[in-house]
Amino acid sequence: MTTVSKPVTDLSDTRHVYTWEDMHLAITLERFAEERGGLKCEITVCDTESGQKLIPTGNFNLSSAIGRKNTTNRLKARTPDESLDWDLYLDYVTDISQSRYRTGDSVIELMSVPVAERPRFLLQPFIENDGVTLIYGDGGCGKSLLALAMAMSVASGVPILGMTPTRVVPVLYLDWESAANDHAERARAIHAGTGTDLDPPMFIHYQRQVASLAEGAPNISRVLQDLHIGLCVVDSVGMARGGAPEAADVTIAFFRAARSLGVPVVAIDHVSQEARKTKDFSSPFGSRFTHNLARRSWSVEKRSDESTPSEHTVLMALQKHNNTGASAAERIAYHFGFQTSTSAVREQHLDAITIRAQEWDDAVQETHAIDRMSKRDQVRYALREASDPLSVLDIRDWLISEGVTVGEQVIRNSLGRNPDLFVSDGGTGRTNRWKLREVSQ
Repeated sequence: MTTVSKPVTDLSDTRHVYTWEDMHLAITLERFAEERGGLKCEITVCDTESGQKLIPTGNFNLSSAIGRKNTTNRLKARTPDESLDWDLYLDYVTDISQSRYRTGDSVIELMSVPVAERPRFLLQPFIENDGVTLIYGDGGCGKSLLALAMAMSVASGVPILGMTPTRVVPVLYLDWESAANDHAERARAIHAGTGTDLDPPMFIHYQRQVASLAEGAPNISRVLQDLHIGLCVVDSVGMARGGAPEAADVTIAFFRAARSLGVPVVAIDHVSQEARKTKDFSSPFGSRFTHNLARRSWSVEKRSDESTPSEHTVLMALQKHNNTGASAAERIAYHFGFQTSTSAVREQHLDAITIRAQEWDDAVQETHAIDRMSKRDQVRYALREASDPLSVLDIRDWLISEGVTVGEQVIRNSLGRNPDLFVSDGGTGRTNRWKLREVSQ
């Protein structure tokens, strides 16, 4: 009985490579998809000695004997070498790949798996050492700038955002929305703002994308391997998803593809029109799976003053995390400063971007972001702005005038539970008036 020698195999989640070194033959199956007609993929058959494809890369149905026969006939027509029994080769890869795809990795005893020695974070508190970190917000709020600053920090070891990465690795920026010139200008401006001797083009790699992440993942994986990439940025999920934001299937396919890359991923996303109106940034736009499948989700808001257009404040709030040791209410603020110049060719050049960390409470008060304060701080802010003591109803009405709705009982609880901050005039009920204790001293 004729048999096929055992090849060298490289079987990942998304790509199966079979190499017969003695025959100078390699068969690659990738882009697996479960469809009505069975398990399908793309097949590439190469002569490893010349590097040439024996047939053009094409669709291959692992569940169809007829499809296998058609591919065999094409190979026989292109390669008259009778020593190559294409039926056996295709039967071999079909059997192994179907089994590998359907059964997954080998079963292991969970308690035998050693605890990972590496730190949990690549860049704490933003990026863990695996999984997807989601950064989302309204258009123009600074999401891409933040992601680029994180990428440059990881690629250089410089604490651009105030924290030092646990590893320094090359980064690949995958872009579906903008152009290389835009990101290069921003990278140089961030570099200039740090005042360090960095050379951004040497450690940040960029690739313009067209196909969805699920479609392009096999090719991206090869780039990651060739360049020894340790972090990937996806800008943005909306276009990288490759389908309607509300569709669960394409969202799941996006996260499955991100996982297949084998490195941490920072993904940029947007918010819905309703979220813009209500200022509810608790989750990104589209399918709930986007929020649920991310390892960490950070909402981003920009607060600016028309009198200082070259500056703005960015408020980041941790909306979701999977692992313990973090608070879902974790909040971070940054002050962005932009230095520009003009030339005969361009109206405006972005020369430098300075990024300075701020205390959250200071940032929200400086930008009058009352809706992002805690209830206690909202009450404190109202009393600080008032020239006279206020009753509970006065505080409520003042906050409503500023666009914040807080119930009377919530205000009473904040006043009563913080005697170190608030003091009353001794009245009773609704006649009782309050002021800041620091003012009373």
